[in-house]
Amino acid sequence: MGKFLEQVIANPAWVQAIGSILAILAAAAIAAWQHWRDVAMRKAQDRRYRRTILSIAEQADKDADDIINRLKDDTFFRHEGAGTPPLRDKIKILNTVTLESLPAPEGFTSLYHLRDNLQALVSVAESEERANHSQGVHPESYECAYEARKEAAKQLAIFARSIPR
Repeated sequence: MGKFLEQVIANPAWVQAIGSILAILAAAAIAAWQHWRDVAMRKAQDRRYRRTILSIAEQADKDADDIINRLKDDTFFRHEGAGTPPLRDKIKILNTVTLESLPAPEGFTSLYHLRDNLQALVSVAESEERANHSQGVHPESYECAYEARKEAAKQLAIFARSIPR
C-alpha cells in the first residue's frame, strides 16, 4: 500500500483525478443535503400554515358560540348586538384558503361548508340585529342560526381530522 501511495503522489494526473472525483462527490452530497433541507422546511411551513388555518377555524367556532349565546339572551342582544364582526373577519381569512394548500380534498370541502354555515349564522344574526325587535329574536331565526351553528361544528370536526398533527 505504501508503494502505491508513493506512485500516486509521484504522478500528478492521479492526484488530480482523485481530487476531481472527491470534488464531484462533495458537490453531489451538498446538493442532496440542500434539497433535503428545502423539502423539510417546506413541509414544516405547510404544517404551520395548516395549523394556523385550523386555529382560526376553531376561533371562529368559539365566535359562533358567542353569537348563539347572544341570540338566546334577548336583553343582552338588544343592548350589545349580535357581535358578528370578529366572526366575519375570520370568515374572510378562511375564504383565502385554496384546495392546493390542504392535504386532502375532503378537508377543503368541509372548510367550504364550515364557511357557508358560519356565514349563514352571521346573516341571521345581523338580520335580527337590523330588525331590532322589541320582543327579542324570532324563534325561527334562532332555530335557523342554531342549525347553522350545529352544522358548522360538525364541519369543523371533519376539517380538523383532515389536518395532520
